[in-house]
Amino acid sequence: MAGKDRHLAVAAELHRALSEILHELWVSDEGTLLTITKVVSTPDLGEAFVFFNFLPSAHIQENTIKLHHLTKFVRKELAKRVVARRVPKIIWRYDDEGDKADAIFALLDSVKHADEESIP
Repeated sequence: MAGKDRHLAVAAELHRALSEILHELWVSDEGTLLTITKVVSTPDLGEAFVFFNFLPSAHIQENTIKLHHLTKFVRKELAKRVVARRVPKIIWRYDDEGDKADAIFALLDSVKHADEESIP
């Protein structure tokens, strides 16, 4: 059972290490914060899907390009900080769950205001 769950433990360790590395590296001209929301590794530990978000969520495309340019250096830093035979390939994925939640709250808020206005 422990062998089957190893990729989960590795993903958690990668999440911790990536958060530290990117906290040290990330600089944005717009004052954008980078957040690693989740890391999912494949069972063979060859790839790690790293889900990230920016706060505020402006300039997503430009900041994502910056993040992709850091990939090689980030992998080198991971190799120094994580004990593993090999460092997985990093596949960046923008996590839009926060944006979706904001849209839902805005919709609920507009329904609430519409209800309040319709009450005599």
